[in-house]
Amino acid sequence: MKSFIRNIAITTFALWVADQIGEGLSYPNLLMLLAAGAALALINLMVKPVLNLLLLPLNIATLGMFRWVTAVLALFLALRVVPQFVITGFTFGGFTYQGMIIPGFVLGFWSGLIVVALIVSVVSSVLFWFAH
Repeated sequence: MKSFIRNIAITTFALWVADQIGEGLSYPNLLMLLAAGAALALINLMVKPVLNLLLLPLNIATLGMFRWVTAVLALFLALRVVPQFVITGFTFGGFTYQGMIIPGFVLGFWSGLIVVALIVSVVSSVLFWFAH
């Protein structure tokens, strides 16, 4: 139970980080963000291994590069489970630091879903690494 609560906390924090990096995630309050984090954590624990098994031939053929599809599908399922948690797209305002410029960009729903899933995967992986 302790590890499941830690999993929910890390996933919720990763969703919050994705929201802070770019606009496009909308939730009415922090309780809905927590519900989305819990749904995504539950999907990652129960559904994602089945998806990984079903997509195993493609994952082997692409040497693991196809694994991001399972993260996108898991996030899409979490969006369907918690209807108040919505990804309308992904808007990155840009970044400038000492002459280095990363221009802003706007993505649609599916592209935004991919970017948010990648951000959530990276942040959760780093946090899980620190937690263990």
